[in-house]
Amino acid sequence: MCAEKLPFEIRWPRFWLPVVFGTVFLLFACSPFKTTGNGEPYSGVQDSERVDSDDPFAFPGKTYELKAVSENRKTLVSYHEEGLHQTVVLEKDYTGQYRLLSSEQTIKKNINGTRVYENDKVKVSVSDDEATLEILSQDGTDAHQLRANQFECAGLEHRVPFAGGEGTQANPFKICSAEQLNNIRGSYLGAYYVLWRNVDLAAYSLGAGWDPIGNSITPFHGNFDGNLFQISNLKIYKHIAWEPAGLFGVVTSGGVLSNMRIFDVDLNSQSEVGALVGRLAHAQILNVHTTGSVRARDAWAGGAIGRVKNVEDSTCRYLIYRSSSSANVTAANQVGGLIGSVDNGACSGVIDNSNTSGLVSAADSSIGNGMIAGGLAGIIYNAKITNSFSTSTVSANSNAGGLLGAAHGGEIENSFHSGSVTAYSGGAGGILGIAFDDTVINRSYASSSIFSEYAAGGIVGLALYNPSIANSFFAGDLSREGGVDDTFVGGIVGFKDLNDIRPVNIENSYWARINAALGSINCVGNLASDFCDPQGADERANISDFYGSTAAPLDTWDFSSVWESRDDGLPLLRKVY
Repeated sequence: MCAEKLPFEIRWPRFWLPVVFGTVFLLFACSPFKTTGNGEPYSGVQDSERVDSDDPFAFPGKTYELKAVSENRKTLVSYHEEGLHQTVVLEKDYTGQYRLLSSEQTIKKNINGTRVYENDKVKVSVSDDEATLEILSQDGTDAHQLRANQFECAGLEHRVPFAGGEGTQANPFKICSAEQLNNIRGSYLGAYYVLWRNVDLAAYSLGAGWDPIGNSITPFHGNFDGNLFQISNLKIYKHIAWEPAGLFGVVTSGGVLSNMRIFDVDLNSQSEVGALVGRLAHAQILNVHTTGSVRARDAWAGGAIGRVKNVEDSTCRYLIYRSSSSANVTAANQVGGLIGSVDNGACSGVIDNSNTSGLVSAADSSIGNGMIAGGLAGIIYNAKITNSFSTSTVSANSNAGGLLGAAHGGEIENSFHSGSVTAYSGGAGGILGIAFDDTVINRSYASSSIFSEYAAGGIVGLALYNPSIANSFFAGDLSREGGVDDTFVGGIVGFKDLNDIRPVNIENSYWARINAALGSINCVGNLASDFCDPQGADERANISDFYGSTAAPLDTWDFSSVWESRDDGLPLLRKVY
């Protein structure tokens, strides 16, 4: 039976997806997608240096002393400055997601062996593996029993095949060691898992290194919850063409990978290389973060996912949510900070609340001609990209973009790039290197330093068809070989293909004239300067016009929940995980 239709839907070319943004779920009509949340992985009464994705005040390195849950509530107690504790109470809403109910500074006490965190509004009492939450009000006490069932790995690291569990959503297999992680093979590829300890894969780094979980013949299609523990020292040196490389090799059939930290990877393979997964066909990637080095000698390398590729006779839809990578990524072609490539119109999906910060390069002379590179993704089809950003340094011998190297359709909204973008022969753009089809860019900006030997644009480098750019701006630097040359240098678009008679649709979008040398640059490099805005005000002399929320285009932006306005700098996204 199909899932109930959500309150609204977004229609894109060739497909439609009902979406609830700002939650962890993207539901595809009649799809077999599972949801994350293997049992209650956060419910241990234990000290933890993991960030809980439900905590609205979470940040890397935050230490929790307590995580406990009831049917509808979750309580998180973390260390706070000056000896206090921060007690956060969350409540599930009608979508099943946790929303903030209260956040209080509390004092910790020890009363007859029971830990108590309290102030005049809330009280949490913890004894062994049981906890009680009391919310104090003028109308009386609202009390809740919380589950806090702790799972200990001690003594279970060498149990075969796993430390415990049944592989179901209610009782997932427990992973306590590298050996148990390596046992996810064969008949176990479709089960539920939860990680209960940091795992070091150094023992699997010799020779060719780690053997990825799942391949094109027997892919992983289960649910793996990393429980915010770290997986470190993932090393792969594969020299077999067309063999995807990553912690997971191939993930499809509605698989879910969530709450994972994969740090210090060292990957070097032929093609389809990603720290998390080499090839993905139909899956959700939720709250995943990667660091290290990823390299493909041929094509398709990403900080998290090498390639999204349709598998014959299967659905190809994906969600990347609350994920990031600071990995340095290199490939000869189609390289991205998160995703190297998404294959043609058969694969569609969403990148939401995600970001990158590493070096992204398709311009390494040792690996041949570098074609396409993007801060988030190299090349992508019909994607919805929202509330995401990149500070990556992006370079390619051909086309490079701060967010996307190339896009065929789809939409980019509430996103930005701040870094450098270099394309030695093709188009370089602050958001998009080269635009095909009817790509839409809305309420986004670039403050990039952009260089190209051919065409440089503040938002789009090359427009081959008719992209639409609305309510957006550029506030960086533009140049091409030999210094500033306004021939194919544009404040919004570098070059428009005049063989396509359809126009570039630019509305309420502007660019900053940083210095006098750039004052003569057109809005579209090879078109008249008044092409951009019918009001004839397509450039601004003062970059500070883009700091606040009163002048166009920022007066159309949401500064209450999406963007944060700053008096001394460009806007930032309020909440990106």
